[in-house]
Amino acid sequence: ISSSKTLGAILPHHLGALLSDYYVKVVAGVTDALVETDYSLKLLLLKGEREKWDHYNFRVGEAVDGAIVIHRHSCFSNEAVFERLGMPCVVIDDPNPQLQAHCVAGDNRLGGALAGRYLAEKGHRRIAVLTGPPGSIDSRLRLEGLMYSFRHLPAQPRLTVRTAYYVQESAREVVTTLLKNRDAITAIFCCNDDMALGALEALRQLGLRCPGDVSVIGYDDDARAALADPPLTTIRVPLYAMAQEAARCLVRYLAGEHPLGFFQGCTLFPVELVERASVGSC
Repeated sequence: ISSSKTLGAILPHHLGALLSDYYVKVVAGVTDALVETDYSLKLLLLKGEREKWDHYNFRVGEAVDGAIVIHRHSCFSNEAVFERLGMPCVVIDDPNPQLQAHCVAGDNRLGGALAGRYLAEKGHRRIAVLTGPPGSIDSRLRLEGLMYSFRHLPAQPRLTVRTAYYVQESAREVVTTLLKNRDAITAIFCCNDDMALGALEALRQLGLRCPGDVSVIGYDDDARAALADPPLTTIRVPLYAMAQEAARCLVRYLAGEHPLGFFQGCTLFPVELVERASVGSC
């Protein structure tokens, strides 16, 4: 198959998608990494039923040599799709060694452990955790890291785990329900900053202070985190650098530089805790 010298960036198409800080950083990282190459980028926003795209021939229909896939669960209905696409792909986030694709992700276990250690040091033991969708590997690894950070403490934490689908509105509803039921939680760990902002909104509506009554910690370091009230303590993920590496990795593969280590490989990036004002001592 002849080369088009074009890569695709595949992401789900929903209202306001390209206003999202997450997508801004990812698309900027991919495009900047391609500036000094002879590759162009085609933005492919998928909408409609996911099954519709499972058998679509992107290589022929869109004339792309390979693709960077963002939020794969929102784009395709199952993981076997990467064996059928017929082109090399790099997936950003939700790393799975069984995928027929290279994965680039932040170190989710480390991020969860950093959040857990910080909450433990502040004396928190009754912690609510808001996760993404049930199939989210990112959320599962972050929860594992959180639990690991408490392993040596004499008093193990009481975790209340709820699914809020990475959505601000859903998180607001979940937190409102939890606290109206008088669940005696002292801190909320949110697996992304959208949910953390929803948690802050719920606390305000209930007349509770953050961090005076309930502490909140997020994940990603969204651009809005520093502007929140209070400014949000969170785990910073280097999305821009991850997106750059995803593009470079795909270009290297297409140049034949590392064909053996590409599929089932995973490049992990370190993450860091950003301490602001939304977590207090228990």
